[in-house]
Amino acid sequence: MLPSLPRPHRYKIIYMVRPTAQVVDSQWVMLDRQGQKARSEKKHLIEVQEAHSKHIREVLRTSDRVDLLEVSYPDLVSNPDPIIQQLVEFLGDRFEACESVSRCVKPQLFRNR
Repeated sequence: MLPSLPRPHRYKIIYMVRPTAQVVDSQWVMLDRQGQKARSEKKHLIEVQEAHSKHIREVLRTSDRVDLLEVSYPDLVSNPDPIIQQLVEFLGDRFEACESVSRCVKPQLFRNR
């Protein structure tokens, strides 16, 4: 739906990029906890989601209405300070990088690697 954002506005979008296999693994764990099974093979889901993510990012990069910042999820979790600095530069005075921002990053939640 990102490419369909209303026309008269400009947008700053922060797109979190995580290795697709990790996303699918996480989804499989979630489904398993709910007693459900995936409807497709894991390899197929990875391919479809990776293609979709690449397509969306390309559309956003080429849009004249979007400023895009792509953030690596593994980089954020392993070393948040450089990513937070990127956010400061990207968002300007709309974002203040105080100590509580770094504390929001919880590496223990990065379970499916």
